[in-house]
Amino acid sequence: MPSAFLDVPPDMESGTGALGQPFIEQVSICAFPAPSGTKVNPNQWIMHSGDQLSAALATMPGGRTSDIERNCTYNCVVTNAGKQSNVPVKIRPLIGTLDDGIYMRDSEIEKLGLNFTGVTVPTRHGQCRVFSGVRFRFPDDYNGGAVTYITEHVYELPAHVTNSARSQHTSNLRKHGIIGVPLIAKHVVFVHYSNMYIIDLSIATASPSLRRCFEHMSPLSTLAISKSPEDRDAASLCFANFPGNALNIALEVARRHAPPPWSAFSVTRIGHPIMRIAETCRVCQRAEGEDGVKLSICTKCLQEERPTRAVYCSRACLSADWKQRHKAEHAGEREWNMSEISCPLHVAS
Repeated sequence: MPSAFLDVPPDMESGTGALGQPFIEQVSICAFPAPSGTKVNPNQWIMHSGDQLSAALATMPGGRTSDIERNCTYNCVVTNAGKQSNVPVKIRPLIGTLDDGIYMRDSEIEKLGLNFTGVTVPTRHGQCRVFSGVRFRFPDDYNGGAVTYITEHVYELPAHVTNSARSQHTSNLRKHGIIGVPLIAKHVVFVHYSNMYIIDLSIATASPSLRRCFEHMSPLSTLAISKSPEDRDAASLCFANFPGNALNIALEVARRHAPPPWSAFSVTRIGHPIMRIAETCRVCQRAEGEDGVKLSICTKCLQEERPTRAVYCSRACLSADWKQRHKAEHAGEREWNMSEISCPLHVAS
């Protein structure tokens, strides 16, 4: 039987979000290497000994430095994969869970001397130009940055991401870009209350103190919301107890499916599908087809090729939202927050 683990964040209970920032800030998650090309990593686990693992890592040489302020980021060194000797670029990218590539700013791409492939593809961050590949490594991991990865291609982050005057401090997209967890094949990615740790897989399995911390885990795939029979308004996140040795299973999957130290994604995989949430009017929340409603997308969002865009059911809703906030969002004067709901319009009948 599953057991209650923690309170449900408001965005999950209302159905407006899943596994977002409120959730990540409450739990510890470990992502072991898994089969490439899957939409969701089946080798992700909830850590019941996250505090102990974090404390154990603090006593080991190397690892996450104390001056990394942004959540879910890590020190990384990137070089041009096509050149034998070149100047490395040091960045602190967001370690993304779903993205199966590496996204970088145009300024870093220019410094590295990467070549444009002539291909532009849809991604979770909009239309991205594809450039030639890079090498990257994590110099502060617990094996001294011994593992080097190679990707065949690099996504260029769109201008609406990098040039925004305001962006979420925790996302770190505008300054340093993203490296997807599926590319990291020889490390365990440990997220402890939004702090990111990159642990060399051989170190994680060889250290007795670290192994003990991995013994009590629950599969993230068993996540469920449980309602209390006594209080129907109370909700908790639940995870099923794993019947066997969770670490042995996680390592078996990692060893069976992990590619060589030089992971790469090919041209045939670049056009991966983008998962979207059903869209509703940003002002009144009415959905397509509801009472004859037909939704329209903000023209400016279409011009900027934004993957997340403002949608409206009528010109009245569009006009009101544009004056209230959306004009300022496009101008970079206000933080872009598409999950925020505007006050519904009251139209006289």
